[in-house]
Amino acid sequence: MNLFKTLSEAALSSLNIWFQWLAIVGSAIGLLSAVGLFFVRTESGSRQSRKLSAAHSKIELLESATATAAKGASEMHERLSEKEAQIAQLEIQVDKARQGQTTSFDFDGVKRSNKGVGTIDVDFESAETQAFEEIKDLQNAQNWIALRAFCEQEIAKSPQWMTPFMFRGLANANLGDLDAAIQDLEFVVDRVGNSPGYDQAIGLLEKLRKRKLTGPTER
Repeated sequence: MNLFKTLSEAALSSLNIWFQWLAIVGSAIGLLSAVGLFFVRTESGSRQSRKLSAAHSKIELLESATATAAKGASEMHERLSEKEAQIAQLEIQVDKARQGQTTSFDFDGVKRSNKGVGTIDVDFESAETQAFEEIKDLQNAQNWIALRAFCEQEIAKSPQWMTPFMFRGLANANLGDLDAAIQDLEFVVDRVGNSPGYDQAIGLLEKLRKRKLTGPTER
């Protein structure tokens, strides 16, 4: 009887130990599950964050591209308006030329008008000569933004006067817009070549073409 009792107590003790181990194992399994779930959620959250970040980057790129396109369209519109004004002035000049009347300007704005009857009027105090003094002052002050704006006004008024085109090219070059500068200087050189005062346009044009090919150098 005592032997049976001893065996029963031993069996119960063994069962208690097994139950304790089962509880420990169960707790460990629960802990591992919780840890695994935490990592799964963390990884999922990280993936969502990366997706959101990529989406924001794409939106920013799209906004930047839209702004650049809008700026380009605005500049193109300004150029087209300028060309239309030049064409209108050229049409007027063609009509006058048919009648033997022509108007030209010297580098410094002196105005020469051929009346078509063998007489030429020379205006040494034209509006262009006054504008030329303002152009020189802005150049000496190296106020390139104001110089460009002033030259654009003069181009709109007297598109056949090449000096504002040349100095707008100079202003654009100093403002870093090499393409616009080259375009203006090519326009000047094609029309007046190395006429007095305009020979400097040739040298500046060559320098800008070289800078565009080789990268920034001294001005």
